[in-house]
Amino acid sequence: MHRVSAFLLLFTVLLLPSASAADRPARWHTVWRVSQALLAGADAADAASSWGKHETNPLVRTGQSFGYGSLAIKLGALTSGVVAQHFILRKAPYQTPLFASANLAVAAMLGAAAAHNMHVTAAK
Repeated sequence: MHRVSAFLLLFTVLLLPSASAADRPARWHTVWRVSQALLAGADAADAASSWGKHETNPLVRTGQSFGYGSLAIKLGALTSGVVAQHFILRKAPYQTPLFASANLAVAAMLGAAAAHNMHVTAAK
């Protein structure tokens, strides 16, 4: 599983920025939009695979197990990050490749975490 995450991270960081020319901002804007959808999907998969299980991440821990409070924190962090990207890219559209790559990298890591969580037993 770590190899898949490493490959996706390497692909995102090294190959994706070089795949499009810098003079094609519309293409990067499309990649950025897709990366936001993938990020939201990976976050949802991570939350679904964590539901009712012992939460080890202290940033989203509201009790012993992942529940509504933890979900609210995860959704708040995702929403604030996406909204911040929108405002930043209005003023600095040249940063679009950076945000698209970062979103894809985080989505890959969240996907790997969701895959790991599928093999963890629920808390009792």
